[in-house]
Formats: sequence, structure tokens, C-alpha cells
Amino acid sequence: MQPNQYMGLMKESYTRDVWYTIYTMKYKKFYTSILVIMFIFTQAASVEAAMLVGAKEQATIDAQKAKQGAANTGRWLMAYYVGYQHSYLKPKDVDYSLMTHIVVGSVGVNPDGTLNQHFNRQNGEGLEMAKDVAKRAKAKGVHPLIWLAGPNEEDNLKSATSDKNRAAFVQNIVTTLDELGYEGIDIDWEPIRKNDEPGVRALVKDLRAARPDMLITIPVNWVSSTIAPTKNLNLYKDLAKHTDRLFVMSYSMAGPWDGWRVWHGSALEGENTNTPSSVESSVEAYLKAGVPKEQLGIGLGTYATCWGYKAKMPDKTLPPKYRADQVKTMSMRTMFDDYYTKKAERWDDAAKVPYLTFSKARGDMKCGFISYENERSVIEKMNYVKAEGLGGALVWNLGTGYFPEASKAKRNPMLKAAFEAL
Repeated sequence: MQPNQYMGLMKESYTRDVWYTIYTMKYKKFYTSILVIMFIFTQAASVEAAMLVGAKEQATIDAQKAKQGAANTGRWLMAYYVGYQHSYLKPKDVDYSLMTHIVVGSVGVNPDGTLNQHFNRQNGEGLEMAKDVAKRAKAKGVHPLIWLAGPNEEDNLKSATSDKNRAAFVQNIVTTLDELGYEGIDIDWEPIRKNDEPGVRALVKDLRAARPDMLITIPVNWVSSTIAPTKNLNLYKDLAKHTDRLFVMSYSMAGPWDGWRVWHGSALEGENTNTPSSVESSVEAYLKAGVPKEQLGIGLGTYATCWGYKAKMPDKTLPPKYRADQVKTMSMRTMFDDYYTKKAERWDDAAKVPYLTFSKARGDMKCGFISYENERSVIEKMNYVKAEGLGGALVWNLGTGYFPEASKAKRNPMLKAAFEAL
């Protein structure tokens, strides 16, 4: 029985008693009866008030439990904040309550092991921004990490981790963490080529030795299911010994490549020979290589991918002469403002993701098929993380999934769904 039902029954019972007293009372007992009536109503009001207070307290407790989300599970929800999105997402506007870790970037790497602390801002503004984020994050119990390097910096990383430069490189990283108030480093070395493996192995080992309590994470590439059985992933088992988390970048996992059909950017499952990507298949590849499941996480992309018309449906043959430049990305905000219609929305139950399909080219990008995430697909992925005992998820990135004009509770829909589901 719900509290309001119980209060209704209580009030009905007390009312019946009151009228019985009035009907049977004698004049000589008038004052006594009045006192009885007052007592009965006082008790009824007290019971109802107590029950209302109890209901409010329980609602508060339930709300607090929902807000705790991933924070008390040991699973991470690590979100990226990048400086080039500062114009529409300021550090003060980040909802730190919806994450356990935040990665701020980026910091470039020079061949000699020195660092370029640009944080994707100009005129030295990146340093103050980075300090601001770290201060705000730690005030909310969130662990801040620096995003180191990134795509196309593999040659600089290889040189910086050479025997000649590595000691200085490690010291520069530690010094930067201390100066800016950060607790760890996210090493974005992509791709890690075969001849890069000795350097990245030595780097994580030396960082751990230099600062044993440093948080160290590495985002790693997704693995095509067609090559997973023969791909050597032993490196990642070794890296796991000296890192806290390895996160699979399980987004943008499809394109108009040789032998491929139209496919989702982040299918949870449902891969096949011509659509050989899914979160599950990549996770399985790393687990089979020996990466401990509690140190392995998945990735969530907070953006949409437009496949130009006449690509319209998942798992269908590509149109003739289809070009790579016909596949483009957009923020979730742009997708909902300019492309989304309820009529166009579909759910792929084999892949556990949504998509949009159009009968003719739509919008400036001339889209025929749009792959994206929504709250339902995010919850599916987080349930998978929990069921498999994985270490959490990363969110790339805060800016593309941010809706500044929405109410505060609705500005980060996918981040919020992920945090609460974990």
C-alpha cells in the first residue's frame, strides 16, 4: 500500500469515529466530547504530517541514490573536456556530478620529451582553463587527468620515449601534473605501431615508478571481428600491469571501406562479415589477450555520423561509387536541430542502437542514414559493462553532447544516462 492510500484510510476511519461521538453524546457531556473530538483530529493531523515527512525523506534518499550512480561502484565514467569547445562549454558549466574522472586536453609532445601545454587554446589561455577545471573537479570529488598527445603525434611520442629522452619526458609529465593540480595522465598514442611498442611499454613502467599513485589511462583502438582471431594484442596485457584503465574507443567503428556495408558507428552487438564491428567483439578480443576485465572499459561517442544519400539503411550494400568523404560527423545538438524527426527514427534490435533513415537527401550534409546514440542505447551499453564486470566507460566528449539551451537536468542527456545506469 502506498503512503497516500494509507493516509486516506486513516482519515476516513477518524472521520467515522468523530460523527459517531457527536451522534451519541449527551448534553451533560458536551465539553468532554468536544475535547475528545479535538484530540481525535489532532492525532489524525499528526499521523498524516508524520507520514508526509516520511514520504519526503524517502524521496530525498531515492534521489540521492540515483545521483550517486557510478561513483560508489568502482566503475569509472571518464569524460573528455577539450579546449576548443570552451566558447560554448565553460568549466563552470560542466556538470561534474555526472562523472568520476575528467580528462582535459590536450598537451602536445615534442620529440625531445618537452611538452606543449596548449590545451587547444590560443594566447596561453589553456593553462588557466586547465587549472580551473582541475580545481572545480576536485571540489566535487572528481579525479582530473591530462590528455597527452593525440592522433598524428606517434612520431613525437616514439622519439620522446627513446632511451635518450624518456627520463626527461617522464619528469616533465610529473612536473606538469603537480603545477596544474592533476592526478593522472591519459596517454593518447594512436596508432601504436609495432615499432612503438617498446617505447609505450617503457613509458608506463617509468611513470608508475616515478609516481606510484598516479592515475594512468590509455584509449585503445577497436578491433575488427574479421582480424581479431589472428591479431596479436599481447602488448595490452603488458600495459595493463602498469595502468589503471584501458578504454576501447568503440565509436566511429564503421565506414565505406573495402568489403563493408552501411553500418552503425557504435553497435553493441550484431556484427557480421560485412559489418565487422561491435562493442562486444572488441571487448572480447582484449579480454582474450589477457587484459583484466576490471581494467577494461568501453567508449561512448556523443556525436552523430551522417552517411550521405543514397546510403539509407544499416547492413545494406553501399551505393555505387560511394566515397569516404560522404561520411561526416556532427554534434548531437546539430543532429536534433537540423536532421532529427520522429518519423525517421528507427531502432536496430540486432545492434542495440538507434538510427535515422531518409527517403531523400536531408540537410546540408545530404544525409540518407544517421548513426548515433540515445539514452536507450547508452543504458544498453552500461548494462553490458555491469554484466561483464568491466571497469567503466569513457565519454568522447562533453561538448558534442551538450545542450546549453536546455534545462540543467537535460543539458547532458547521454552523460546523465550513463552515470545513473552505472
